Amino acid sequence: MTLKKLFYKSVFLLFLTFTAFSQENASINSIAPDALLETNEVPACFGGIWENDDRYLLFTENVFEKTDEDKNQNNYIWIYLKTFYGWYTDRAAEPSSISKDSVKDHNDTVFLDNQNIQIKFKSLFQTDNASAWEIILSYPRIKEKTIIPVAVIGNEIYLDFALNTTLPEFKDSQNPLVGSWSRQALSTGLKVSQPRIKDSLYSMYITQSGIYYIRYWQTDMPYSTEKAYFSDGITYSVPKHIQSAGKVYTCVTGRRTTIRNVEKTSQNLENYKIDQSGSIMVFGKPYSTKINERAGRKEILEIVEKNNSRCAPYPDPPFPPSNLDWHLEEIYKLEQTNALMREFRKRTNTGTVEK
Repeated sequence: MTLKKLFYKSVFLLFLTFTAFSQENASINSIAPDALLETNEVPACFGGIWENDDRYLLFTENVFEKTDEDKNQNNYIWIYLKTFYGWYTDRAAEPSSISKDSVKDHNDTVFLDNQNIQIKFKSLFQTDNASAWEIILSYPRIKEKTIIPVAVIGNEIYLDFALNTTLPEFKDSQNPLVGSWSRQALSTGLKVSQPRIKDSLYSMYITQSGIYYIRYWQTDMPYSTEKAYFSDGITYSVPKHIQSAGKVYTCVTGRRTTIRNVEKTSQNLENYKIDQSGSIMVFGKPYSTKINERAGRKEILEIVEKNNSRCAPYPDPPFPPSNLDWHLEEIYKLEQTNALMREFRKRTNTGTVEK
């Protein structure tokens, strides 16, 4: 190897080392999601079977039994829909390899072909008990990738959440809520078809005296780490841009850095939860809850078989049972002397007609 080639190789390796070190040690404030690395490996926090009101989710067959070689292979999400008010489970999306071991039902309620939806992950933030991710879905016959931001706290997945982007020198050790919270793009969920992503979001700056709501909207501007400012006796700074779900959101127009139309409220924040590190805040009910930590292919197919073997009970009669006597014998006698009724019975072949 020539000296010149050795020099370029050393520079390249140094660059890779610096990039990896920067991503590992950077805070939420300093790295945009597009600069982070995608991985085929399913994080351990996504292991097991997840359930909500209308579907089951499985991100990998069994994250705890995969070898290093398996972790680098493509992964496909399992989405099983609860149809007919939960009485039938449709295997709507799953890996094509499963058809070798388990034949899918073919009827009028299911897709003829399995949806093979490839899935990748990108880490936004991680602690011991909570993490934030971007789930990257590749749908069949759709070139554009779909990116779904999610937060995981314990055994719950949330779609509506915000990341703490307060600069370290402005954090309040007594109140973890105080500071800048950057809302992430809200989607309609992990679906068999492409979900919708909201084109605007409301971030927050929380102080001891109130909450400032700041609107961000989608823009074609390139992402930057600049700050934007608003003043209410004191000047506060927030990220000028938020990059989420593969989109860039801004709170100002053009090159401006002054935020207009900030909404302030003195009402307390409601219906939220914050992780122990004070870095992730989630809102509302969880999108999905883990029901089995170490389950995989076998367990989710057992759930489907059990659900689909049930029979829905007959509906209640529209009217309560009655002991009403219709006096049918007397009605029959009256019909015998009525020529029109006798003709009607013959024509429609109903009732009993004397021959």
